[in-house]
Parts: sequence; structure tokens; C-alpha cells
Amino acid sequence: MKWLEFPPLGTIATMRRCLFLLLGLVGLACSGFESPRFLLLVTVDTLRADHLGAYGDARGLTPNLDALAEDSLVFRAAYTPASFTLPSVASIMTGRYPSALGLWGNESKIPDSTETLAKRLDEHGWNTAAVVSNWVLRESSGLSMGFDRFDDDMSDREATRGAPERLAPDTTDAAIAAADECAREGKSCFLWVHYQDPHGPYDPPDELRAAHLANERSREDGRRRLPVLSDHGGMGGIPRYQFLGGHADVGFYRAGYAGEVSFVDAEIGRLLATLDDQGLLSNAIVVFTADHGESLGEGDLWFAHGEHLSEAIVHVPLLIRSPGLEPGNRTGVVSLVDLYPTLLSLALGAEAREPTESQGPVRHHARDLMGSLPREEERGVFLATLGGSAIPRYAFVEGRYKLTLSEPNGSAEWDVRLLTRGDDELDLSEVHPELRTSMVQKVRQMQRATAGAERVWQELGTEDESKLRALGYATD
Repeated sequence: MKWLEFPPLGTIATMRRCLFLLLGLVGLACSGFESPRFLLLVTVDTLRADHLGAYGDARGLTPNLDALAEDSLVFRAAYTPASFTLPSVASIMTGRYPSALGLWGNESKIPDSTETLAKRLDEHGWNTAAVVSNWVLRESSGLSMGFDRFDDDMSDREATRGAPERLAPDTTDAAIAAADECAREGKSCFLWVHYQDPHGPYDPPDELRAAHLANERSREDGRRRLPVLSDHGGMGGIPRYQFLGGHADVGFYRAGYAGEVSFVDAEIGRLLATLDDQGLLSNAIVVFTADHGESLGEGDLWFAHGEHLSEAIVHVPLLIRSPGLEPGNRTGVVSLVDLYPTLLSLALGAEAREPTESQGPVRHHARDLMGSLPREEERGVFLATLGGSAIPRYAFVEGRYKLTLSEPNGSAEWDVRLLTRGDDELDLSEVHPELRTSMVQKVRQMQRATAGAERVWQELGTEDESKLRALGYATD
């Protein structure tokens, strides 16, 4: 199914677009259409890239996202700058690395003075709306800045911890209502929708888990029984909050995760189909990504994220569909911080380059991905666990390689490993010592360049603190 069709429009619109391309958006086809009037950004919590058919999965979990990918530019090597939700999403909305904003955990707050995507579009006369379904993204996080409508109403409760959330069908309904209101008055509209469902505990409709259970239990370790941990970490066993119905076998949880992915894909398909029927996607920018992935046993880390920077956790899907943008694949390494300038360029054209006082000192770390379409320009991306891990962990991904640094407890020596991107096992440090040294220097440079911002925390009441502790997020 394809939702987006771009009919040819008038000559004036064509000339305007071509002029825009000459000013810097090399690579976008110079075909006639007017400037986009709708920007839809869909983010999904805890979604591994390798569970999409567009990224190689053969199980058919994501037919709707795969159809979108056929009409999109697919970024094969997109990385999240952080291994958990709020810092990752904040980077999308600001084009800043989390540490440069003073963000450390899910109880952090984006500083009020920060320029955001919604603020910029609002300044240019766009209507703006958001629908979020993860409690840590609620209004007090600072993500509501610039949005005319910010819907963080979460009436559902998580199966084990009782944390507030909103399930995919309700998220889609709320997003459709928000789109209808946002698109009124003939103004351009920016709608951000965040789905929560693949995040644990994996509790999809029974039939969706059942559809994958036999296959998952037939895998080599599918019937392995894991201990249930006393914490949420997931190292060596099932995180306490993931434990469901007395089940301890690996296959049960992997099947649940696959079912959640199918569940959210169906709802994203319903959202896209409805907005298309309403005529909102006929000349629209549609962007899809995830805040981070999930470890399903890699490195003996089970059904968790945050603590490590493994490929399962930090490699995310990224699809961009825009008028005049030729579908295809990009293999160069990109970061979610790059979405901020990219979406401004797609939505505003040359106006996106207007300087603003609050851009800050590290804006240059994000790049407009449309500006380098003709070639695979190699540029590394910086990753950090921040407050999501018990020990400091950093990484740098560049070209075919990924460098990881961690500081083991009680040790003054950093554990430094040079890996082939996508392989978290084989340390190539002795094979490529000069490359290892060079990439270590780049990590240290990025640490310095993004350090120094004062950490800003949300003002939490007793109830909010209790919820964050139950979620395993709150720190002292």
C-alpha cells in the first residue's frame, strides 16, 4: 500500500522549488510541487531496526512501515545519541547532543531557552501538535515547548509497574484528532506522534504473541529459562518489570516483543491511511524513527536498554518521505540529532538557514542530511549512556567502525574496543591501532565539545518521584 501521491502543480511552484534547490538542497528532484503543508513525525519507543522488513527481517512484522520505506529515503546506518528515551527524543527536537543540553536522565528537563523544532515552525506560522504515550515525555520534560497542542493524556496502565501509558489504538485515535485540528485554518501543520508499545513489559494481544511463539521457542536458546532479577537491569536474567505470568523462557518474551512490533505497525498503518484519506498526506513530509532499540539477549543482556551501547540498542530505523525526494538507500552513518536541521530544511527551505540567538555553541554537530545526498559523506556520530548506566559508557561510530569506551567499576582503566559496525564481539584494536587511537581522540573531543551545560531537572512531586523509581529511572 502506498499513501503518498504527488501530482504535478503549477509552473511558479516548480520555479520556486528549483531555486530552493540551487540554494543548497542538492539531490532533491526538481519536479513541480508546492512547499509541503504537513510534516508528520512518527517515533516509536524501543524499536530495533532489524525487526523491520525494510531492514532485513523476513517475518512480515511491519508491512505498513515497509510500504512507507518503498517510497522513502531509507537510512541504513542511523544511530540514536543516547540509549534511553528522553535524551534521545530531545536530540531529535533540538539538534543538540543530550549532554550539551544538560540532559542526564529521564527525570531531566530541556532548558526553557532551548530552540526546538516546534518553536521554529511556530515562528514561521505553522500549527503544531504532539501526541505522546510514554510518561517520561510528558509536558514537564520540556518537550511541549512550541506546541500549540500537547496531548500527554495516558489513561492506560502498564501491566506490571502500573505506570501511565497510552496503547497504540488510543494513540492513533488521538493523533487523528490532533491532525484534524492542526490542519484547520489552511495553515501548515507539524504533528509529532510517539508510540510506546514495543517498550516492556511485552504485552501484545494474545494472538500476536501466539503467532510467533512456536518459532521463537524453536530457536537454539528459545526454551532457555532465565532467572528473574530483583532490578530492571536485564544483565543475566529477566528484568523484574518484564516478568509476566510466571513465564521464564526466552521464546515467550521474544515472541511478545515481535507481537508488540506487529501491533504498533498496524496502528501506524491506520494512522497513515486515515490521514491520506483526509488529504493531509498528498503533499507532506513523513518521517519515521525510533528513540532506541532493545537487547533481546545480545551480550547476555535480556529485554532491556539504557545500560549499554550495543547495536541492538543504538541502531535505529530512519525513513524520510518528502515531495521531490527520490526513494532509495543511504549507507552513511547519521545521527538522530541530524533530524532537526533536515526537517527544517524540508519544511521551510531557505528560511531554515536564518540564524537564531538560541542556537547554541554546538549546532554544527548536527547536519542537514539533504545537503549531502549526492555522496556518502563520512562523519562520525557520538553516543553516550549518560545516567542510563551504572558506569560511564561512550561510543563513536564512523564509516565501518565503532569504538566503545567504558569504565568498569573499581577500575581506573577504561575498557576500549574497536569493533566492526554491527558486530559487538570482535575487538580489532590490535589489528588497527592507529584507527583506534584516532577514534579515541574523537570521543574525547566530543566529550569536551558537549560538556559544560548545567544539568536541569524537573520539579517532581512525591507521586512523580515514586513513578520514576518504579520505572527504574529516578536517581538520587
